[in-house]
Amino acid sequence: MSASSSPSPAEAQWAATEVKLNELIDLALQYVQDLQKRDATSGVDVAQYDPSFLQREVRNGSKVLSHNATKLSLIAPEKAADTPKVCIEMQKGIVHIAAVIDSVPGSLGTTLQDELRSTTSTLMLDVATLANKFVSTPRTIDSGGLLGFMSSTGLVWKSCEVLDQMSFTNADAVRKKVENREALVQDAIEEVEETIENGGAGGVGWDDDDDDDDEEEDGGEEVSGFSDSEKELAAKCLVLVKASKLLLRKLTVSLTLATSSTPSTNTNTSASDPLETARCQDELARLADLVSQRVDDLVAHVEPPIPVAKLANAAASLAGTCVDVVETTKSLVDDPQTIAWVETCGTQISRVLEQILERRSVR
Repeated sequence: MSASSSPSPAEAQWAATEVKLNELIDLALQYVQDLQKRDATSGVDVAQYDPSFLQREVRNGSKVLSHNATKLSLIAPEKAADTPKVCIEMQKGIVHIAAVIDSVPGSLGTTLQDELRSTTSTLMLDVATLANKFVSTPRTIDSGGLLGFMSSTGLVWKSCEVLDQMSFTNADAVRKKVENREALVQDAIEEVEETIENGGAGGVGWDDDDDDDDEEEDGGEEVSGFSDSEKELAAKCLVLVKASKLLLRKLTVSLTLATSSTPSTNTNTSASDPLETARCQDELARLADLVSQRVDDLVAHVEPPIPVAKLANAAASLAGTCVDVVETTKSLVDDPQTIAWVETCGTQISRVLEQILERRSVR
């Protein structure tokens, strides 16, 4: 090989640096795959599990990782000699974080595992995306393919912030999920309230935003608004949706208390058995999802002319799901006041459903 074709010292140094960058990418992407694997028997023994300690460890790791991501974005574009050292520090950071996540007992609940693994996977993908910006032959990575390295650094920062707020108990993970669904139900309440306030009157049946010319040209049918009977029916549906939201709100309060309390004198069978507790909590997360879906199904029919049979079926499905929430909550908690509250709420929901079902003909 001629002297002119030999790489310069700077080129050789950067070639070695790219090896470290690719090792960082490989490691991060491998963890993305590994984190998808589930094993209920993984992690430390439940009796040895210390969520506060592990949360501190994750926060320490994310702080180091965020700091080094900043350094990488500043020195790698200049092909600085310290770039390999930063890559090694970032590797140590993601290894540490992954080890902490793997130590969380899989038996503590699927909702917790879902949050921990999906959040950590996102972080790993963002780290790989950032490092990928500096190699001479970038790979095809799904996350942020069109972003510059500064934007990719921002993604790592954001993922580290989200990581800092991760749940380390199943009750807290379920609480977050229920709160999210409660917010969606609140959106539905506001939608129904606005519809009722406007009397159900709108433009054409399929697109209220079309102008008059388009309506005439497309043959849209005028919607006259709610009849008096339909207004009453819509109001009953609003009561049912609001009761569903109150039920979800009570769940978040109970789950918050469960997160902050220590295991003690719970006499409820499921509440005194960690595995059964996790199962009930996961079931509540599933039911909260279903409540939100059922609310959407019901609200879709609260517009004139109301399809009474479809609306009644949607209301019955929502009420039935709320009953399941009540029963699951009763099996999870042993506080008499909470049990009495959810039972009363369930009774009210059943009464409203009866009133809706009685109105088989409303126009």
